[in-house]
Amino acid sequence: MPDFDSRFDVIIVGAGTAGMPAAIKAADRGAKVMLLEASKAIGGTLRWSNGELSGAGTQRQRERGISDVPDAHFDDVMRLSKGIANPAIVRLAVDNAAATIDWLYGEGFSMDPSVPQVIHSHQAYSAARTYWGTNQARSVIEVLEPLVEKHRQSGAITLKFETTFEDVIVDAGAVVGVMAMDKAGTVKHYGARQVALTSGGCMGNPALFEALHGFPQYLKAWCTTNTGAGISAAQRLGATVSGQEAYTPAFNAVLEDAAPASPLVCRLNTIPEWRQPWEIYVNSSGERFVREDGDSIDDRERSLFHQPGMTAWMVFDQAIMDAAPPRYRKWYGAYETPPRDPFDGSLWAFSKADTITALAARAGIDPDGLAQTIHAFNSGEDGEPDALGRRHRPLPIAQPPFYAIRFQGCSVFSAAGLSVNDRLEVLGPGGAPLPNLYAAGEILGSWQTMGQGNSGGMMATPALTFGRLLGERIMRW
Repeated sequence: MPDFDSRFDVIIVGAGTAGMPAAIKAADRGAKVMLLEASKAIGGTLRWSNGELSGAGTQRQRERGISDVPDAHFDDVMRLSKGIANPAIVRLAVDNAAATIDWLYGEGFSMDPSVPQVIHSHQAYSAARTYWGTNQARSVIEVLEPLVEKHRQSGAITLKFETTFEDVIVDAGAVVGVMAMDKAGTVKHYGARQVALTSGGCMGNPALFEALHGFPQYLKAWCTTNTGAGISAAQRLGATVSGQEAYTPAFNAVLEDAAPASPLVCRLNTIPEWRQPWEIYVNSSGERFVREDGDSIDDRERSLFHQPGMTAWMVFDQAIMDAAPPRYRKWYGAYETPPRDPFDGSLWAFSKADTITALAARAGIDPDGLAQTIHAFNSGEDGEPDALGRRHRPLPIAQPPFYAIRFQGCSVFSAAGLSVNDRLEVLGPGGAPLPNLYAAGEILGSWQTMGQGNSGGMMATPALTFGRLLGERIMRW
């Protein structure tokens, strides 16, 4: 057995969405827990995300007179995932989601008064089962952080900030601890009966993201400590990574530039349930590639995935600029206060010109293709049927100046991740569990719970749920 600086019943790598409940529940059961966190604060991606939760059969639904069951939730997720999500993992998530949400609710989670709802930012569920807090995902942190601190004060949880996970330690074929480096650069060896990797995906490591997915990571990670260290460590033990083929990009992201890992500027409102489209969407050849007012978000997302570079442009003219409803859904980061005129030349993705040819040259679109597309679209305004079946066509694109906004297919999480069984044991060569090693959260990849789609609440809720189950009943010491 290796020499250790100290020993614990459980070591949890990452104090985020899955790691916090895992540590809390293990400590509730009397475990001596070490919780490692690479940043200066707990919370992980909850510090940036919307924090959508989903669950069927919750107390909140009963309070609102909504009848819902996990079987219906399961059927919806598998439908929305195109049947690609891992059914065993989805089943584990939806069967235990209500208990997770009720736990948070009972601990004082500040539930938004308007929820649960059926939401349309993703393909919609068949029932109102999506929830969020009054302070978005930070409402979850506001519940869990005091519970972690209570156990830290009692000595049940040892919490190490600014400590990076380096590798797992193996003895006689079983995981028996971890190596971690503190902010001073000192490497420590910690022993444990069980190790849970809840360290997030690989969005903070563009090179690993591209290696796993086969194309660049276009969007800069909000949580930069999600380096994929847990994925890499498990791979060194022969663990399987799966789900690369299930990547689904968001349709509406405007980025700062074309370089990989570019910051998010804003999101466009491309959801017809909220705003019917006045503009057209074209690819780099200037061709329309999707019906802009179609009722399937999945169709738009998958169609964008197949365009060169997952890139498209929203194109319109001055008449549409003046008459259409607001086309920006939200601005981010350095642009949280929106610029007075995004088309003044200061923002790379926004182009304006007096002619279609000049607009195409500035935006990076084929000029002949764009001119032909706009001519065909405008002809449809005179009564000819639209080639893609679009019905909402209030104005032609004819009045200069002309405008284009470049948007990029990208995602805030990684599709690929570690393969696990329904006990959340990491699977190694031949599909056998790697002894004493578990994983939960984004490290599993979005494909496990959402497949080739985006199901509301099916990232945060499974992470919380799986962390809770690991600490509450799965791990043994």
